[in-house]
Amino acid sequence: MEILHRHLGVVPYTADDVITFPLGLLGFLKFKKYLFLQPQEFLPFQWMVSIENPEVAFVLMNPSTCCADY
Repeated sequence: MEILHRHLGVVPYTADDVITFPLGLLGFLKFKKYLFLQPQEFLPFQWMVSIENPEVAFVLMNPSTCCADY
C-alpha cells in the first residue's frame, strides 16, 4: 500500500505500520489511521500522517531533544 503526501512524496507502508486511534484525535475525529514517519531530511522532527487523508499531517518532536530534563 502507499499514500501520496505533498512534502514526502509517495510513502509505501504495510498494515503493521498503521497506528489506529479508535476515537480519532480532537478536531480530527473522522481520521483514525496514521503513519509515523521520520525522514532523515526532517530530523529531529517526525510526521504523523493520516492514511485516510494525507493532507492531514502533524509535525512531532520528542521534547527531550531540546529539554534534556523533560
